[in-house]
Amino acid sequence: MRTLLQTASNQWFRRSRITLFAHQYSSLNYSRDETPSYEYQPLQYPKGEIRLLSFVNSSRSTSKLNINLRTVSLSEAPTYAAVSYSWGEHPILSQSVICDGKPLKITESLHRAISHISKVVQEPDSTVSKQHTPFLLWADAISINQQDTEERNDQLQVVGKIYSQAQRVFAYLGEPKKPGQEHDALRTVDLVLKNVHRLSKSEHNTSDHMQAVGIPRAEDTSWESIEHLFRQTWFGRTWILPEVVLAKEIICLFGDAVWNLNSLVEFGKIIEDYQIGDDGLKQSAETRGTGSRVQAEENIHALQLCWKGRRQYWGSNGDRPQKLTDLLYHSSERDSKDPRDQVYALLALASDTIQHHIKPNYSDSNTVAAVYKTAAAYCINNENGIDILRFAGIDRPVEGMPSWVANWINLISITLPREPHRTAGRSEPVMYLDTKNNDRLTVRGILFEPIKTIVRKVSHQSGDLNLDGEPVVKINRLVRYFRKGEPSHALGMTKTYGSEYNALDARWHVLEAYLKLNFRKVRATNADRFPYYSFRAFVSHCSEKLTEAKFHHLEKEAKEFSLTLTNIQRGRRIGWTSGHYMGVFPGSTRRGDVIAVLLGSKLPYVIRPHGNDYLLVGPAYVYGIMNGEVMKGFQDCSIGASAQGRKIRNLTLI
Repeated sequence: MRTLLQTASNQWFRRSRITLFAHQYSSLNYSRDETPSYEYQPLQYPKGEIRLLSFVNSSRSTSKLNINLRTVSLSEAPTYAAVSYSWGEHPILSQSVICDGKPLKITESLHRAISHISKVVQEPDSTVSKQHTPFLLWADAISINQQDTEERNDQLQVVGKIYSQAQRVFAYLGEPKKPGQEHDALRTVDLVLKNVHRLSKSEHNTSDHMQAVGIPRAEDTSWESIEHLFRQTWFGRTWILPEVVLAKEIICLFGDAVWNLNSLVEFGKIIEDYQIGDDGLKQSAETRGTGSRVQAEENIHALQLCWKGRRQYWGSNGDRPQKLTDLLYHSSERDSKDPRDQVYALLALASDTIQHHIKPNYSDSNTVAAVYKTAAAYCINNENGIDILRFAGIDRPVEGMPSWVANWINLISITLPREPHRTAGRSEPVMYLDTKNNDRLTVRGILFEPIKTIVRKVSHQSGDLNLDGEPVVKINRLVRYFRKGEPSHALGMTKTYGSEYNALDARWHVLEAYLKLNFRKVRATNADRFPYYSFRAFVSHCSEKLTEAKFHHLEKEAKEFSLTLTNIQRGRRIGWTSGHYMGVFPGSTRRGDVIAVLLGSKLPYVIRPHGNDYLLVGPAYVYGIMNGEVMKGFQDCSIGASAQGRKIRNLTLI
């Protein structure tokens, strides 16, 4: 499954469109005549109170769910369960339940979730109902007064305890697209788990082989059910982190189907390890485009990473210290309706120190920029703050936010891996915030060289890099380009890197950096499948002029090479410094920007002069300075220290 390991940079989680509860209250659609009739009584936060609901056996003549709410102290709470679900793209209070005899408006998604849970726990032979007497449930949008901002802020501070103390968590994944589809998916999961020992990791598991060992063929409609299951938005939620990591047990509900989350995790692992289902998911997604298959594959992998985080957490007895920088990074691929949840959703897993410094505040006056700046300031003052800069830059601005503060929404697509580089050698970071103006961050570093050339299209001639029209001619241009390089820098690169061979090697390393940024899902365990190697072999084995016959023999490799060079330029640019160093730079880099080596940093940065200060453009990859070369000759890192004609100075970022 070619795209499964796209997240090779230690992420735990993938794209999020929905979050659990706190931010979504502000986006719920009330109208003046739809205010819930049920009236909440204030919780006593100093006592740690929460609300739990119980189901009331109601007459079959009414379709309304009937519940009661009771207030308990969390520290003395009876046995209860919690629900995890997705609110939906545009949460509207379109459904209602009878709460203590009065109507209470809720979303359709929550209504479906608790309806399924009600059926499960009220079955006569239900093991769940026997373990909960009576059955009590914590459901965010019912247990918390949605219109009380102060209560939401207070309850968010104990959400970690709520999930960790729950006997189990019911994860409502969603509804099947077709009748019976949930049972089809459940059957396929069971078949794969049952027959995994008959599969081969080393060979491609074809449809015929899968059928022979008892697993549905690629053409079987069951793979459409699997694809639909894993395309559910629940898998991409930001709040999946505390919910899954902290839960003692997780029961999944997909329509009427019920199974333990462990089964889905194991199924996803088999999908990745044995590469089964690739053709099946591909065929099932043909009518909807590849995006739906990619989303399913991403969610499968995101679940694996989330489960890994769960094992790490409980393997350390639940007291593993979590750096805020790492938590933010792990959740950065996820979208959120309220961007503030990219920080607030992580507090349940953060240390007491972090929770003391960062308090949830969903008031309208607390802007996204303010929340992100508070998180960045904490990392700078309390952690290795230089790391936080590699996620920042002017490419993705937020109104009112300094360039050195990271925008955590869907971040990972533009970040560079920091390992195994050590651009600033073994130096320690020196950085501090301006006490009078906390929009200004001073960092100590070295101005390396200005940017001289930025290439908008990697092309020997103008035109898009594709194979429409004259494929052989176009491929020959590309091969010639990567052998000779940019004409205006070819000679300079040879001098900078010492030889023509080293200059060619520099171009390959830059391409490799590009590929690592844009092909994160390629299986890291199969190095021969990583495009960089096949592309390098392709160019190396091609003659100076590719013939028609040889092109047809290498047509697949040629197409991959061409399309890759087109795709890798999204969000990043290849360029050269004034000294002919070649690198990969942020998309908004322009001529005159400067490469800076900041003390303690693993990566170089592009900064832009702005009066006496600088704007942070973003992290870069510059071949030839990634392993401490710029720091050679410096005896110390004090202001004014010099070597190789360069000085250490303070650089103020705004």
